[in-house]
Amino acid sequence: MAKKKEGILGQMYADLMGTLRSQYFNIGTNIYKWKDMPKEIPIRYPEKWLYENGTCVFFEHPQAGYLCLPVATESIQKNVYGEPSSWRCVAMGNLSGTLNSLSLDETNSVLIRNDNMYRATQPYVDVMIKQMINVELTMRLNINAQKNPMWIKCSDENVLQKKNDFYEYYECQPAFFKDMMSPNDFEFINPNIKYIGNELVDTYNSYRYRLLAYLGLDNPGVDKKERLLVSEEGSNNDEILMIRNARMEQREIACEKINELFGLNVSVEYNEQLNTERVVNAAGVMPGAQPTQLAYKQP
Repeated sequence: MAKKKEGILGQMYADLMGTLRSQYFNIGTNIYKWKDMPKEIPIRYPEKWLYENGTCVFFEHPQAGYLCLPVATESIQKNVYGEPSSWRCVAMGNLSGTLNSLSLDETNSVLIRNDNMYRATQPYVDVMIKQMINVELTMRLNINAQKNPMWIKCSDENVLQKKNDFYEYYECQPAFFKDMMSPNDFEFINPNIKYIGNELVDTYNSYRYRLLAYLGLDNPGVDKKERLLVSEEGSNNDEILMIRNARMEQREIACEKINELFGLNVSVEYNEQLNTERVVNAAGVMPGAQPTQLAYKQP
């Protein structure tokens, strides 16, 4: 039974990880919108590479035309500011071999950076998602503990019988512990596990708000139910704007270099549709921010 439950929790973890990674990938790659990209480049790919890798390269291939691909390696050679001055990119399919022979640098390509530190967005997103999943699974265990508020101590001979009896009557099984007891004896143990669902919902939302702030998105960002002071809210907004603008600046710099080098008219804009008006209910929770067990939240 222990292995079965471990398998259920493991599958839940994997399902939540896949769902949340997909959800925040879609959010993180739709914050900035590229305009007037060459037709050879699917519009979603610059943000995909920046989200996953932190950098990508825009260049013109002699056979394939304009491409925007992730960076495979950056050269040891640096410019006077210590930044890479040449790079190689990676591709799938027929181009994978020919790209190795291309010498790409500032004279024939443009290195696009996700932020000032060349950092990808995804690693920190994954850290926050793992924290959210841990809270989600903890909430599940805490709720189940209210449904099965007992441990049972019994002998090895009657463990299976007691499990079947409880499952037939309660449709659940409390925790069983085998001990050197008479086959006909068993003992109830009350662990007195406190319900902490409300606190866990707040913890879940605090991780989510930190994640949205890291993406540069407006959010309640409240770890308490009281209203934020004007100065506190202004400080939070300043931090979000600085994160957002730092990434936008690198994209705008890349657009200027692309247009100058290749005679194009590429531009990038912030997707204002994601900067939606805050809607917070009386509990201080943004709709859509709740873990699945929020229905169990008690007044």
